[in-house]
Amino acid sequence: MGICSMEPVVASAAMKGYKMALKYCTAEFAHEKWNCSLARNIWEEKSNTKNVSKFDDNVLPSGLRDTKEAAFYYAITRAGIAHSISEACTKQQTEGCKIGTEGFSQDNILRAIRKSQNLIIPLLNQVVSRSWIVKKAIAEEWQWGNASHNIEHGIKYSRKQLEDGFNGKHANRLPTSDRLNLHNTNVGRRVYEKAVLLVCKCHGMSGSCATRTCWRRQADFRKVARELKNIYFAAKRVSKPQSGNRNTNRYLYYGSKRRRKLNKGQLAFTRKTPNLCQRSNRLGITGTRGRSCSNISEAACQRLCCGRGYTTHLVRVQTKCDCEFSWCCDVTCSTCEKLQVLRICQR
Repeated sequence: MGICSMEPVVASAAMKGYKMALKYCTAEFAHEKWNCSLARNIWEEKSNTKNVSKFDDNVLPSGLRDTKEAAFYYAITRAGIAHSISEACTKQQTEGCKIGTEGFSQDNILRAIRKSQNLIIPLLNQVVSRSWIVKKAIAEEWQWGNASHNIEHGIKYSRKQLEDGFNGKHANRLPTSDRLNLHNTNVGRRVYEKAVLLVCKCHGMSGSCATRTCWRRQADFRKVARELKNIYFAAKRVSKPQSGNRNTNRYLYYGSKRRRKLNKGQLAFTRKTPNLCQRSNRLGITGTRGRSCSNISEAACQRLCCGRGYTTHLVRVQTKCDCEFSWCCDVTCSTCEKLQVLRICQR
């Protein structure tokens, strides 16, 4: 089941999340040899050619399928979709999800505290442990706030709609490529969930914190994208499962001399990334000729240009300057020109 088969409101939220994920993917890889370029858009009508994989593999250039670039693509797009569906739920734009105090209990607060890596609790000027916060939440009966993001709804709905039938007991019978994609999509959702913020606000006379109200808030998606890129650099190349061995097929393994079970938080791939320096129409690789590398170091620019060198140009750009605020409520700015160094990889 794909995005186009979702309910209209959910499909709109999912597409918004997908586009947001690609935006951050492009930003994170702007100065890498692969700049998050795709072969086609997911919202275009799929071709009539048979595709063995039930995932949206034909979105990626053929030369990048099952590589660590594909792993990042699946992780960040599924994280973006979950993020956007959760946000739509909070704004009460989707059906079947609960927000605020309805459906929540103190157990949910404690579970959120244990899950969250990021805690924002005002009026505490000392570093406190997670166990200390749990004890305080129990003793003081912290309450769940009215504006919580329903994180679970976004995660579950995106999984159900996009990978329905893949996450069951028969997942180990899927083709290796599908199992790989399924693993990487779940990595993206895990990173998204771990980045969620738990925010607590104090209530009482003169901020005495007689009562605390807590709610979960989605992190800036930039943080999710950055963490996924860090995981991308540490992605593991896994071996194909051995046929006929049910116990072995339950997991993905990496390592040639000593096989190790893949961690749930690690991105995985089976194919080595092809040469990204040269253009290849057959593989769908755009190459790096003509790419801009103006805002990075010379060493990084040389690496992006694959040792071919780059040309330097001085261009005049117009920017706003000398801005003034006028009461009320206008901002007037002058237009200034400045010289900017532009570096382009040689063709």
